[in-house]
Amino acid sequence: MISLKEMGDSEIADLATTQANLVVRSVLERKSRIAFDRAKNWELIEEERKKRRSETKERS
Repeated sequence: MISLKEMGDSEIADLATTQANLVVRSVLERKSRIAFDRAKNWELIEEERKKRRSETKERS
């Protein structure tokens, strides 16, 4: 591995950009997973509510 002292300014800038992009990608992937999980949970909650409503209507 090459040390930072041996790198030129443009190589260090490229490395920093690459690292920043990896961090951003990681954060966006995590946020999208959280959003998907929330949406899935919301769907399950809605399905349960519909079941309860239909059961209540059947009893009436």
